[in-house]
Amino acid sequence: MGNVNRYFKNGVEVLWSPIKEVLGSTKYARYQIAFTGHSLGGALAVLAAARTVAE
Repeated sequence: MGNVNRYFKNGVEVLWSPIKEVLGSTKYARYQIAFTGHSLGGALAVLAAARTVAE
C-alpha cells in the first residue's frame, strides 16, 4: 500500500478480520459495498478499500 501512517495501518489491522469475514460471506455476495467514513474513519475506509482491491 505504500507509505501509511502507523496509527492508521494498525487501525485497519484491528478491524480487518471482521471486514474480511463479511466480504467473503456468501450471504452478502450480491450486495454492493461502499467504504465511507469521516476523519479517522475516512482514513480507515480508504485503507480498507485499497486492501480489499489488493487482495
